[in-house]
Amino acid sequence: MDEVGRQLTALMCHEVWAAGRVIEKRRGYLAGAMDGTCDKLRRLDLVDLGSLRAAWLLSRESYKRDFPGERPLLADLLLGIALLEDVAGVAAGFDPTGIVRFTRHDGTANDQRGVLVFASGGGHLNWLTVEAELTSRLSQLIPGMPRPRRAIVAAVQGGRVPNPNPDDIAREIEDESIIFEPALELVDVEDLRRKPELVAQVVA
Repeated sequence: MDEVGRQLTALMCHEVWAAGRVIEKRRGYLAGAMDGTCDKLRRLDLVDLGSLRAAWLLSRESYKRDFPGERPLLADLLLGIALLEDVAGVAAGFDPTGIVRFTRHDGTANDQRGVLVFASGGGHLNWLTVEAELTSRLSQLIPGMPRPRRAIVAAVQGGRVPNPNPDDIAREIEDESIIFEPALELVDVEDLRRKPELVAQVVA
């Protein structure tokens, strides 16, 4: 069963990789940019891969099956992760919760450079809905697990919109408050492509 699971995981990752190659060709991206990123994704087992898929696609289920029509959505996020790896010189590590940890290996130890959460709006969820869903999900993380302060999103319907509601109507929440957690900052993956200088701020 373990061997079957590994084969299925490898097949699913290959299909997502193939969807990514189609996106690269259509958008004129550098071919093969996500090859190494997909190799790391294959290290997940079958259940964890389904959980990661559910998290990235903001599914109400804890495990989501592979559907051909959703592979480009996953590939779009992986292309964003590959961009961060390339520009910042870091390596991604995947968690079934949808969180990605970025580290830089200096030859003696791994230096953690950023903890981000990724999600797709599926082409139909708007910015505020994605933000609310991610905030809710992160509030349910097990105690002691680092909570990302930034999210990288893709395929959000209508793109970025300003939040009309302040975090608190009585006062602003300070970034360093020990009582209130700062609001989650969403970054569109296309913004990172247009402004590579943002990568250093995101993976810090």
